[in-house]
Amino acid sequence: MERSPKNTGAAGISNQSISRITATHEGRVFAGTNTTNYFNERDPALDLLPFAERAPFNAYGKGDLEPECHPGTRTEVLKLIRDWIDGKDQRHIFWLSGLAGSGKSTIARTIARQVYNTTKWSASFFFSHGDADIGNAKRIISTIARQLASKNPGYRKLVQELLMEDHEVIHRILTDQWQELVAGPISQLENEFSYSPLTIVIDGLDECEEDGGIEQMLQLITNTHRFDKLQLRLLLTSRPETHFRDCFHDLSPDVYKRFALQDVPHDIVNRDIRGFLQHRLSKTRLKDDVLSSLVSRASHSFIWASTACRFILGGKSFARERAKLILEDSDYPMTPQRELDEIYSRVLANAVSSDLEHENQALYTCFRRVIGSIVVLLTPLSLQSISNLLGSHETDISQMLEDLHSILEIPEDSSAPLRLHHPTFRDFLLDRKRCQDSNFHVEKNAAHKTLHEFCIQLMTRYLKQDICHLEDLGLTGAYITKSNLGSFIPPEVQYACLNWVTHLQMSHAQDRGYHEVERFLENHALHWIEALAWMQKIDHGIRMIEVLESFVPTCGTTYYLRSYLAPVKYFMQSNHRSFLLFPLTIYWFEPGW
Repeated sequence: MERSPKNTGAAGISNQSISRITATHEGRVFAGTNTTNYFNERDPALDLLPFAERAPFNAYGKGDLEPECHPGTRTEVLKLIRDWIDGKDQRHIFWLSGLAGSGKSTIARTIARQVYNTTKWSASFFFSHGDADIGNAKRIISTIARQLASKNPGYRKLVQELLMEDHEVIHRILTDQWQELVAGPISQLENEFSYSPLTIVIDGLDECEEDGGIEQMLQLITNTHRFDKLQLRLLLTSRPETHFRDCFHDLSPDVYKRFALQDVPHDIVNRDIRGFLQHRLSKTRLKDDVLSSLVSRASHSFIWASTACRFILGGKSFARERAKLILEDSDYPMTPQRELDEIYSRVLANAVSSDLEHENQALYTCFRRVIGSIVVLLTPLSLQSISNLLGSHETDISQMLEDLHSILEIPEDSSAPLRLHHPTFRDFLLDRKRCQDSNFHVEKNAAHKTLHEFCIQLMTRYLKQDICHLEDLGLTGAYITKSNLGSFIPPEVQYACLNWVTHLQMSHAQDRGYHEVERFLENHALHWIEALAWMQKIDHGIRMIEVLESFVPTCGTTYYLRSYLAPVKYFMQSNHRSFLLFPLTIYWFEPGW
């Protein structure tokens, strides 16, 4: 690959090197050797805390995709939780459990909104399976701390002082992070909690891929009882899985309160579902008996009712015909999960079909490639980015998704993230027992392998030296900001740079395409590291190489690939801060491979 001419000393860096590099940023001049002051001045407390941007209930881009409870519904459950928050029950953990699609997240969002609007002492974290940032517990404590710091100057000052003294706290286990970033600073501000409790909403524990992290968090939170003046209120939601029942079983009954949504009387649930359907379908003029049938078929599942509404309304002038389509030709009664599977199957059969058999086969292949990629993506991408990642025309994918609005959130803006309406659709597609039509079933491992291959292909086409076209070795990493990074490194390329190893690992394939990985690193390792530097993700890149080392065989045809990994990792570790500060100096180093 192309590199700048080298004139290097013993350390591998040019003799003229970083000490001569200067760059101007916001009116200040930084000497290349004075990196410590640069980082301290550049990174205020909030920037030092790793933040999962999609975790809060009101994160930008969620909008109508993740609604709150419809007015007049769930009143009994919401009152029970509000009374608990207001101190009518001294237990500081409330575990709300329920089956998939029963409305746990909607209730959690409604409560999170209420406390957000009424107190500055609130935070939320909504897990989402498969999302790189919110599919695990790694950033939960720092994200909660950052939300609290953004609205509370006194707390922010204490956290800032802590981070300036010991910024390594963000890399410690969750127990220490909670104690040092949350419990410790708050214990110094107990007088502020005389009238307002600290309310934290954590939704979707079952969506978290790291069971150990959740167990650790539950154990440490129980110790907060020693803050007598602190009215901690922690609302947790999850499915009633055995794993979570065991976790809570070990807690003292004086610490937590449990409420199971499946215990709500069916007449109350049906009343709420009916109210929801009446409001959403008011313009369709459905007969009362049809509405009653829809309520019955929902089987107490709000996600069924929500999916049915989107499907019916998507028919526009044929809305009543679509309602009849949902209700016809099915064995009845069925379990809530079977009912949900049935409506997903009907939506797919209606959306992906042609009168010609050869066209059908092409549609099914395209469906599995596109939808299979969407459901296993580690971070949501836009239609535009998905098209570029998969090497397809945007219009082709858009046309295929046209009739899937009832199960996918497809924004009018093709640059906005495309998301699933509910994770149960992912569960359905990936489970062969539930999605029994082989035309629609997505094989999870194969989907990950396909995405890995597309990531490698995209990076090979796009990455190059000086990807931001700056032609100035002295420009700092701060020259490219988060807001303009996408102009130089599009979102799909950023995604590929950060996730190609994870997709390879999750493919669990015998033939993992190690030769393509070897060829990519041989030709583009420095280009990849440069892109990571502009993204300020060198640490992430080091962890990616460590993951590769954990599963790439040490002998046989992968010997040459293994010989690359250690030098690449050492190169990033040894020059980490320099690369973040001056990304283009990567090409002035002797990489050693």
